[in-house]
Amino acid sequence: MHTRCAGTKRDGSPCTATVEAPKRFCWWHDAANADQRRRAASKAGKAKPSRELGSVKARLLDIADDVLAERTDKGVAAVASQVLYRIRVNGSRNVTPPGATSGSW
Repeated sequence: MHTRCAGTKRDGSPCTATVEAPKRFCWWHDAANADQRRRAASKAGKAKPSRELGSVKARLLDIADDVLAERTDKGVAAVASQVLYRIRVNGSRNVTPPGATSGSW
């Protein structure tokens, strides 16, 4: 049987996560996980953003500027943006766009 977590969010509203009986709190509100949460937060705070992210953002801004200045077709820009997004998400240039098969593009 699933019930709602008895914890409270930072904004004061009740937590909406579900938990299995007999537990009363979700992973984020369970005091038993406090050390794990603290370690994870510490690692996340020390993580450095990818250099490629800056490059992808710059390319997307260039594409947007070109579309607005009517130097690039909107359709071409849309596809290029999707590919750049996939590169960012997957961290690789070996990416197949959504709906395409591996060798079709």
